[in-house]
Amino acid sequence: MLRVAELTVRAGSSIVLEAVSLVVEPGQVVALVGASGSGKTTLLRAVQGLTGFSAGTVQLGEERFAPESTSVRSGKSKVGLVFQDYQLFEHLDVLANLTLAPRIVERESVASSERRARELLREFQLEALSARKPSEISGGQKQRVAIARALMMEPRCLLLDEPTAALDRNARERLYELVRSLGKRDLAVLAATHDLEFARQAATHIAVLARGKVIEFGEAEAVLAAPKEEASRSLLSAASAEESPRPGS
Repeated sequence: MLRVAELTVRAGSSIVLEAVSLVVEPGQVVALVGASGSGKTTLLRAVQGLTGFSAGTVQLGEERFAPESTSVRSGKSKVGLVFQDYQLFEHLDVLANLTLAPRIVERESVASSERRARELLREFQLEALSARKPSEISGGQKQRVAIARALMMEPRCLLLDEPTAALDRNARERLYELVRSLGKRDLAVLAATHDLEFARQAATHIAVLARGKVIEFGEAEAVLAAPKEEASRSLLSAASAEESPRPGS
């Protein structure tokens, strides 16, 4: 379980996130939607420990992190973060991208890490790409490799930053299916997105973020069909109107 309580992030004299509270249970996929600049990525980075926060707590299972303990999570409690640009190691092949962190951080053997990596690649239909470099695979394949790499560290929570950005229609649909399947791993998944179709197809719940605050939270179908807050209605209506055809659509 991921529990964010009264989380506040400041940038100088500006408040980026103000007293944000949010709970993501194992098996849930929460789409964090909001306009650009609303604080979506900042919230992911604060949960991961890459951005410090001035007040509040982040709780992962039984472990609670306060402002003075915002270092990157380690061991079994680590939060996995998949960046918008994937952050794959371009000089390593796909298999090595998956096995590097378990070998260095967890001291896992080469044989064990490669066995687990090949199992994930097979599950994600990427096994044939294990010897290729990131420059030799598509954007959708890179996204799946990045998710598989995060899962290699056996996180309790997985964070996705704009997971459908720059993907064509077919790649997005495969990603929706993959993200839905993550709930079966008993993971708490929080995804920052502008893509309302991702929220419809992959999320179990939606959190609406505006001006650094969560203004609405609920089951995805209910929030999309009948948002309770006027600010949510305006935001979702604007986001729907601004969605334009993408490559392959």
